Amino acid sequence: MKRRHITILAAMSLALCVAIALLWFDSKRNLAGIGLGISSTAIYGAIAHDGTLWLGVAYEQPRSFVNTVRRPIGAGDKFGPTVAGFGWMRDSNAYFLGLPFWMLLPAAAGLSIWLWRARPPKHAAGVCRRCGYDLRATPDRCPECGAAVTPAD
Repeated sequence: MKRRHITILAAMSLALCVAIALLWFDSKRNLAGIGLGISSTAIYGAIAHDGTLWLGVAYEQPRSFVNTVRRPIGAGDKFGPTVAGFGWMRDSNAYFLGLPFWMLLPAAAGLSIWLWRARPPKHAAGVCRRCGYDLRATPDRCPECGAAVTPAD
């Protein structure tokens, strides 16, 4: 069961990696963002703009629970200065932290690879599921850990 859960997490991490790559590519031409009005006074959100993912909070009255935007980048779309994609921006009612996609993509890919390799091995037939001991000589109980052998073993 643990192997299945780790495999699902690895697949989700790989899907996140693909989504980051697509968003990075799209952020060079379009401004895309999502905001969540979780409280009555703030919108928490993320905006993809010119190769940087801006995470932040804007202290204003939310118009709805979920606010989205996607449009071509215009001349008025200016965010704070960035150094290698990292940035910080403070406005009169908003704070944003910029993280470059070139950093997020290898992090997501590395997490996916690490999870895939961290999966426990499948046990072959005839070995104890708990400790991996060879059960050919003792088909009823594992002599190493004392676990009872089920018919699936």
